[in-house]
Amino acid sequence: MGDPTGALRRAPQPHGIEGVVWRLWPWMSWILPLFFAAHGFLGTGGGWTTIFLVVVSPLLIPAAGLLGALPRFLLRRRGHTTTPAPVVWPLLLHWCAWIALTLTMPGRGDGGSLPSLLQQALGVPMASSLERGLCYASTGVAVVSWVVVLVLAIRRGDARAPGGGVPVSSS
Repeated sequence: MGDPTGALRRAPQPHGIEGVVWRLWPWMSWILPLFFAAHGFLGTGGGWTTIFLVVVSPLLIPAAGLLGALPRFLLRRRGHTTTPAPVVWPLLLHWCAWIALTLTMPGRGDGGSLPSLLQQALGVPMASSLERGLCYASTGVAVVSWVVVLVLAIRRGDARAPGGGVPVSSS
């Protein structure tokens, strides 16, 4: 009563940080854009920024979700079942930058600027220049880290080939 063909055998489960990141990746690709688009409803503010994000969210959420999942799709097509080690830290940085962007993005209303979620959570006033600077910095880090993850995913070799997914050489 064994399994002579091996059809019932379970595939090995990814483990370690590479496995955890691999399993979180599809979820984070969709949850972070959704959190970003809905962040105006989480604070006391709202205003025009929230209305704008609600209007563009049918385009923003799928576009950001698909772009976030693109590197993983490329890696899966090349036989990877875990996140390659060089991709893990830029990807974690990318996710943290999304969260920082969402927390530091100030709102805009009829009466002027509205406090960000970070300022509301801290309960103390922040200089608007600091708030904007943090928002711009986290946006830059999110974009650069996503480009790094994409480039690393494109350059990664086939995991099924001899050598097991080492970067593709240009020669």
